[in-house]
Amino acid sequence: MFTRRQVTKGIAALAAAPLFAPAIARAKPIKMRVGLASGVNDAQVSFQSIGMHERLRWYQDDGIDLEIVNTGNTSQPLQLLSNGQVEFATIAPGTLIPPFAENPNLPVTCAYTWMPRIHNGVVVKPDSPIKSIADLKGKTIGIRSAGDSGYPFLQAALLEVGIDPKRDVEWIAVGAGGPAGQALYRDTVQALAIWDAEFVRIGIAGFELRTLPNLPSADLLFGNSYAVNREMFAKDKERYAKTFRAIAKGQIFTATNPEASIRLHWDLFPETKPKGKSEDQALAEMMKLLAGRRDKWFPIKANKDQRMGACSDEQWAAAVRFIGRLNPRIQEQIKDVSRLYTNDILDEANRFDRAKLEADAKAFKYK
Repeated sequence: MFTRRQVTKGIAALAAAPLFAPAIARAKPIKMRVGLASGVNDAQVSFQSIGMHERLRWYQDDGIDLEIVNTGNTSQPLQLLSNGQVEFATIAPGTLIPPFAENPNLPVTCAYTWMPRIHNGVVVKPDSPIKSIADLKGKTIGIRSAGDSGYPFLQAALLEVGIDPKRDVEWIAVGAGGPAGQALYRDTVQALAIWDAEFVRIGIAGFELRTLPNLPSADLLFGNSYAVNREMFAKDKERYAKTFRAIAKGQIFTATNPEASIRLHWDLFPETKPKGKSEDQALAEMMKLLAGRRDKWFPIKANKDQRMGACSDEQWAAAVRFIGRLNPRIQEQIKDVSRLYTNDILDEANRFDRAKLEADAKAFKYK
């Protein structure tokens, strides 16, 4: 079983081997640090990690040494990126847009949208009388934390249906998984506003949920992008393209063969394997999590650009309008969304044989 440290040692050994391909043997791997909002806590990030595995080596063969920097919420990666502590970071539009409106010169842009479909939502108990977001007036709503993307998402949605999120509802941070489910079932909160993978975890903990329909205005919204520092990105777009190529491959491989992806991820990060459960049970749970998430890695059908990682003016404009309900200055300040994102390196990031990769993924046997 490979740990992250063993993989890194393996790279170093190969780089020192005189008989290895000269171009790679002499080149020192380029460190690419990614700030991950949710942390490496389960196989939901396997698409990002599996390219480090010795059986795939997508990062290593392109001279990239990926390091994952864990954080606790969706706001911390932006701080790490702004301080130059990571080369790229997971950013939700609701996390980036407000500070960008306050500071249009923020040296950050999104270069790869790894979740081009909306993943935020609201859930209630199956027998709850609440049928829609409009029914939440006067209720207490559970959020993962005040720094989580589910919080501004529902605040904006409430404003759209005429509910003041500061006066007409109460908010409680309930965490994730079992504690969030307990808060809902004990009626401490009457609804949860988090995101899809967390809802699956709550279900795994034994709490059945019912999802409220999102508002039509959310149809063009998207989940997460990888943001980059503009200056760092401009200096070396090639290394970003190579990194995002490995991630794009990981998304396709994982969507095609989720079981193998989960097991490869566990090899790299054995500490993320669910504890106190049989192998089959742990695998079944992670398969359920990926089943609810993997379709969101691919562009929406309405998007003319179907490249992995692509986003559009229309999607970013929709996000600005949606989040702009929280502060009228947001729409006033952000008239041009082109500074929020770039598709500059996507041709290079998508430069691989997708059909062959899918075939290889289908044929891949973990053992």
